[in-house]
Amino acid sequence: HAGKRRTHLTWWREGLGLATLADLGGVLPRMETELRGLQAKGKAGKTIANYAEALTAFCDWSVQRGFLAEDPLKALAPFDTTPQTRRRSMSQHEITRLLSACASHRRLLLETAFLSGLRVNELRNLTLDHLDTERPGLHLDAEWTKNRSPGFQPLPAQLAQRLSESAKSGEPGRLY
Repeated sequence: HAGKRRTHLTWWREGLGLATLADLGGVLPRMETELRGLQAKGKAGKTIANYAEALTAFCDWSVQRGFLAEDPLKALAPFDTTPQTRRRSMSQHEITRLLSACASHRRLLLETAFLSGLRVNELRNLTLDHLDTERPGLHLDAEWTKNRSPGFQPLPAQLAQRLSESAKSGEPGRLY
């Protein structure tokens, strides 16, 4: 949470040209314009609310500490955070149909995704060095995991072996 908030505050500082606390005076209309810009780019309501929350929390903190006389964002209206897309897990039947219909070079990637639960960026960053066939699983680097912590994702031994064989027969260093 702290990392995201810091990222959002940096985005606000750069997007609104904020250098000092005095720059926050009259910032509400510009902030709303930036938030509408995020909305126009297709960002979800929850994402937009998270961006807004970072700057509003900073302003609240500044008022509490006496750095600002009043909150320049007190009139900011909340964004609708109702999810626009309902997500669900694929059924066993849907998974089986997908795996049987997909191109053979995609099947191993999809099986790894389904059996590990790894995200797209995590899968994209996997190399043969991440694969452990002894403990069957994948060593995950902190730089690209969502929680920014290293981890280990167990895999079925058969899948780990197939990944190893595929990687050794394909592009050097790549797991797929």
